[in-house]
Amino acid sequence: MLSVRIRSHTMVETQHHEMIRRAKSGDRDAMADLLTSQQDRVFAVCLRMLGHRNDAEDLTQDVLTSIITHLDQFDGRSALSTWVYRITVNACLSHLRQRQRSRDVLTAHSEPGTGRDGSSMDGAVDPIRMRSLSQPQQDMEPAAVSNVEESERREQLLTAINMIDVSIRTLLILRDFHGLDYGQISEVMSIPVGTVKSRLFRARMALRRQLEQFSGDDEDVASDSDSQGQPLPGRSDESSGHEPRGTANSPTSHS
Repeated sequence: MLSVRIRSHTMVETQHHEMIRRAKSGDRDAMADLLTSQQDRVFAVCLRMLGHRNDAEDLTQDVLTSIITHLDQFDGRSALSTWVYRITVNACLSHLRQRQRSRDVLTAHSEPGTGRDGSSMDGAVDPIRMRSLSQPQQDMEPAAVSNVEESERREQLLTAINMIDVSIRTLLILRDFHGLDYGQISEVMSIPVGTVKSRLFRARMALRRQLEQFSGDDEDVASDSDSQGQPLPGRSDESSGHEPRGTANSPTSHS
């Protein structure tokens, strides 16, 4: 099973490198294929990092443009996805810094932590407010009740993640939603593996505290272990595999 997975990833990387070779030579079809292969991955990271769909859509376009602009800097020493994750994360962190500066200006005119529509400043809807606006559960079919409850749990999870400090939130998103292992996260974030592990532990504890504030219950948020733990609910399937390790190439420096 492991050998089949390795062969599969080797084939994917071979296809990516061929697309990159053609794109570098000016093949517009190859450029389009390359961007299409990475678009969902980029958008998923942007959405979870920013917590706001419109911002995520805009930043996705910026990242895809950056991929083409800096394609000559990709030398193949890392997996394409690792390089793309690094560009995307750096773009998200830069956007969040700009958002924080704008937030500081607006704080004096808004209720702390919320916007006028009841959403969080990160753009994620407050799950408590959302529950109060939903249809009374006693008037709903059992299947509909289950769907609403699942939706609320997911909104709570995403909102709680957006309330965690971005320095550790990023690692949680890469590990539990996108399936990167410690080594891959180390490459993307340019930090030692030991730092990845300690920050993930802090992120899980912070997430537990946020979820407990929402529900009043002891949510089962497992801490990472040497076995690398279990992913949180809602992990995407587009990047769940493991890829060959290498040195990540990036057109931007990580701060």
